[in-house]
Amino acid sequence: MVVQFTARKGHCMIIGENVKHWRERRAMSQEDLAKQAEVSPNTIWRLENENRMPRPSTLRKLATALNVDPGVLLDGRAAVVGN
Repeated sequence: MVVQFTARKGHCMIIGENVKHWRERRAMSQEDLAKQAEVSPNTIWRLENENRMPRPSTLRKLATALNVDPGVLLDGRAAVVGN
């Protein structure tokens, strides 16, 4: 699967909010998600708090770890892979 997107104003904030929402829904800490997604805990913190745009590869890792389609993290409108 190829995920391509362009940053829009406010889009980074939406991604960070969606990551946080799904992380909390899965009862995961930032450290848990980082370990599962094989990224640094600092990456998760920056995404959720500094509105950073993740690399496409990081977005895919996060979506896999959260068991959601990458589109859910981008805009929340795509289908959820699992509960």
